[in-house]
Amino acid sequence: MSAFKEIFARHSFFKLMKDNCLIFIIDAPVSENIRPELKKVFGTERATHIYTDLLNDSYKTAKAVKNTSIIISYKPSGKHPDLTWLDEDDPGFLEAKIKNLNERILSLFNWAFNAGAKKAILLANSSPEVKPEWIEKSFEALNKETVAIGPTDETPYLFGITFDNLDLLEEINFFTGDLTDDIYEKIKKHRLKTQSQPKTYTVKEEETLRQWIELKDASSPLFTQKDLPKEHKKRDKKKNHSDVIP
Repeated sequence: MSAFKEIFARHSFFKLMKDNCLIFIIDAPVSENIRPELKKVFGTERATHIYTDLLNDSYKTAKAVKNTSIIISYKPSGKHPDLTWLDEDDPGFLEAKIKNLNERILSLFNWAFNAGAKKAILLANSSPEVKPEWIEKSFEALNKETVAIGPTDETPYLFGITFDNLDLLEEINFFTGDLTDDIYEKIKKHRLKTQSQPKTYTVKEEETLRQWIELKDASSPLFTQKDLPKEHKKRDKKKNHSDVIP
């Protein structure tokens, strides 16, 4: 049994991998993990609140996608060693030890396919208007000749491939500023087709934050102190579901 299969077998959350797999990257909601540009615009405390709410929204969207497995790459912190702050059911996660984002993403796609997925989509967490139907349509369109992408002006909110196009990932630099355009160029270079979903925005300044707030239910105020994840408290007889991404 391969190392990937052995890890897979130990995860109750990841057992019975479905054909469709959503990949979700999460870093613990502490100041050192918040993007510098977000802290510059909103200040550290406010940016942490915004980042936390974005994660919650994106995770709810991911869970609403039908007939799909979710794997989570998580970078924990001392205050948040697991994901109970995000989901009380404590979903399993793969502990992220790889610092390079490109290598982390490639490892996750490899993990998904080795675990049995036939199609995999990486879902970003900074575009709160993404709808489950967009993700479902992307899965339906994916095949060895078609790549799925959810465009924004900078970083795509989703990127999906089948195992046949795993080599495409090796040419993509996820640190590129105009990542969406770069991915389109690489897809064209490989003579693949593109299934694009509606274009949306990423929350990065006051204007896009205002757009998001206007869509939120008035009864669910954003960025209140109670919304910040509380410091982790040890639970008795709680299994540790994490493993390290190789």
